[in-house]
Amino acid sequence: MARTNEIQTAFNSLLDWKRPESLSSCQLAAFAKGKKPMGETLWLMSGEGMWRLGWQGEGLSGSPLVSRFDDPPNRGLGALKSNVISALAIDDLGRLWAGSFRDGIDVIAPDGAHITHLESETVREINALVWDGRSRRMLAATAQGLIRFDGSFGSERLSRADGLLSDSVLSAAVIQGGDRESLALATSRGLSFGDAKRFRGLTTVQGLSDNGVYSVLSHLQFIYAGTRGGIAQIAGGRVDRVFKDSNSKLMRNWIPALCAVGPRLFIGSYGGGVFELTAAGELISFASEIGRQTVNQNAMASDGQALYVGALDGAWVLDLRSQKWMRLKDELPSSVVLSVAVDAQRVYFGGTGGIARIEKAYLEKRFGNMKT
Repeated sequence: MARTNEIQTAFNSLLDWKRPESLSSCQLAAFAKGKKPMGETLWLMSGEGMWRLGWQGEGLSGSPLVSRFDDPPNRGLGALKSNVISALAIDDLGRLWAGSFRDGIDVIAPDGAHITHLESETVREINALVWDGRSRRMLAATAQGLIRFDGSFGSERLSRADGLLSDSVLSAAVIQGGDRESLALATSRGLSFGDAKRFRGLTTVQGLSDNGVYSVLSHLQFIYAGTRGGIAQIAGGRVDRVFKDSNSKLMRNWIPALCAVGPRLFIGSYGGGVFELTAAGELISFASEIGRQTVNQNAMASDGQALYVGALDGAWVLDLRSQKWMRLKDELPSSVVLSVAVDAQRVYFGGTGGIARIEKAYLEKRFGNMKT
């Protein structure tokens, strides 16, 4: 605490340091749980995200060094173009793809180095990012269609001209099975099925609960579409069943997030919390444990061991072995979590304050310290 006060005093004295030009609304922070610090790193919280603070010399003898969380020391500043991260995904090389609503996509290497920024007239408003392991391509659902990136960041676009119901693609899912790649695309005018050569549509005319589709997932023998009017369970290209507040335990019909973990299917609703759809076709609510959270689109992910959920007031983690929930808030640069991605060692939470990278070892320790 004494050293933190020294640093705050130094900043108040207007030390001569190279401040990033766009940095504003700064606040110095040292994360702690209870009275115990969570590491020795100090952070500068700003209107441009989260920055790591270091010093050139001991005892405040040199100028402060500042680097963004995803930059290696002394590499440079401002790797992410946007601070509002609407979508996250990890490819087979371990690279983190971070999409924003207005400023395209940044690609970050596993060591934190900034690889490239992707932005154009069509690669701009990123609604979702989905890794297609079969074709080894990153799929970007955008306001101008579906963009597919290859390993060299070359791209091709699918739009209404290719048979999609709308250029506004909100999410995408790779359909398992078959000889050719097949996609299910959530659009603002219904669900589009098919491949690059032929698409067909599924709308309220064919039994879809609402044409505004926000999430889509291929799970077991079904495709699930989360809409503004509930969840549609689709089999053989036809709506098999619809779950909504009038015929199930669903508390809100707007479903922006879906996540499968083995045979289990988890559902994130807007204002109604998190649910699980059981093998018997019944919905179970987790509202008694975590409340009726507002789960954002792209804000559910899993590594098979835990379920990670982003909401408007922090994030929640469900340990799938113990069935315990844990809340994260102080660890995040912003309470609004818009996207989640996970790899073998870390969990990434994207929101309105940039990206938080949290080690799984830290989460496991917190779970171990939770009282039964």
